Amino acid sequence: MSAQKQFETRIIRPSDSDYEESFAAAVEALKAGETVAFPTETVYGLAAIYDSAEAVRKIYEVKGRPQDNPLIVHLYDFADLDRVVASCPADALRLWEEFAPGPLTLILPRHPLVPKEVSAGLATVAVRFPEHPLARDLIQAVGKPLVAPSANSSGRPSPTQALHVFADLAGKIPYILDGGECNWGLESTVLDLCQKPYRILRPGAISKRAIEALLGGSVLTAEKIAGEADAEAPVRAPGMKYKHYAPKIPVRMMAPQDQACLKAFQAEFKNPRVYLISSESLPILSSLEPELLPLVLNAEAGEIKPSAAYYLSYDEAKLAAQQLFAAFRQAEGFATAILVEAVKDVDLGPAFLNRLEKAAAE
Repeated sequence: MSAQKQFETRIIRPSDSDYEESFAAAVEALKAGETVAFPTETVYGLAAIYDSAEAVRKIYEVKGRPQDNPLIVHLYDFADLDRVVASCPADALRLWEEFAPGPLTLILPRHPLVPKEVSAGLATVAVRFPEHPLARDLIQAVGKPLVAPSANSSGRPSPTQALHVFADLAGKIPYILDGGECNWGLESTVLDLCQKPYRILRPGAISKRAIEALLGGSVLTAEKIAGEADAEAPVRAPGMKYKHYAPKIPVRMMAPQDQACLKAFQAEFKNPRVYLISSESLPILSSLEPELLPLVLNAEAGEIKPSAAYYLSYDEAKLAAQQLFAAFRQAEGFATAILVEAVKDVDLGPAFLNRLEKAAAE
């Protein structure tokens, strides 16, 4: 593999005086086969034109992404479907009419003209319609669908802000379109329509309950990632096989009110600088034993002390999900470990837990 091309990476903001000129330069870079980062409503994506195998290979190279981990094709509207999928069942159209543009990815038969690199050699392809206006503007301006995984180094927390992308990929890509903080903060739901019953391969903002209500039938969930069930099994969707979303410090999960888990965490990390991601009330911390006091947080503290905890509080699952990856990246700057209280929300809970389990995996 040839050495990566070096760039003076530029962040392009709609408020820039030369925004239109800079946006046009990003479009031309994509048409020339380069990769460009852009915002979606889920996380920031690293885009390449879908019909150039060479451009798609650059995504894997820039991210350090395993070659057998398929990508998602992002479309502007239904008119683009015939360029990407070989066939589109009625259920796919029903789902997209309800949830698109938005965070729903469907697995469908791949059009033979779509390079195999897009789908890691599979006969299927993952397709979605992003909602973010900058994403839609970019796809429309390029005039072709865009292939895009998350715009981060492989395995790192997904970027939900332009500066997260810059931290991982500066010098490796020419442009980053800054669309502000992502609305959802977790990747899209991935639903496989190529086998029945349909199966959610990656949970996301569009819940199992919502999909079943629309289709009028049950949908399965993949309870084990492909690598656990069969190390040789092909990866059918992003986020299934490899460790993902992991910060540079350990992540541990805690069930609400789980004193035993809290004690185990304290035993594992002596005098830790803890980043705690938990509900705002934090009732579990009100009755800690003396030896657990390093975990007690002081919400009024103006600085983070060596044995103090810091926290991201949330009062609803959507806020917790939106800020999770940003919190991971922030914690790397001062903490030695991250402790996360599970979200019980029936819709977003599975997606939140899926990301935690992948981040905490050894």
